[in-house]
Amino acid sequence: MRILLTAVVFFLVTTNSIAQVPIGAGAQSCGAWTEARKGQSSQDKIMFAMILSWVQGYLTGLALGLPSGSGRLGLEWDFYPPDNNAIQVWLENHCKGEPLKRIIDAASQLAVEAKGSKPR
Repeated sequence: MRILLTAVVFFLVTTNSIAQVPIGAGAQSCGAWTEARKGQSSQDKIMFAMILSWVQGYLTGLALGLPSGSGRLGLEWDFYPPDNNAIQVWLENHCKGEPLKRIIDAASQLAVEAKGSKPR
């Protein structure tokens, strides 16, 4: 029984479908980003900072976590995450046209578009 339970737990922990469900700010919509960016309330400012911080961490994780030439997300990793201001401008422009898109999907698209870029 103990072996069966261990096998089930191992399967659940290593299943790809579980790891692909975004939580936190990454699960928010682009519409939430747009509203938080233009909002003036404390709640809007907190949401804006949470989403921006999440995207920064996601891009940094991609840059550090995938080996060069892995091809995942269509990237041959020569990738340097954009700076804070560039992320904000990109999200602003991208999310205006796709308010229903999740932040994780927008951040993945940003990574694809920024591949091969290097800081100046």
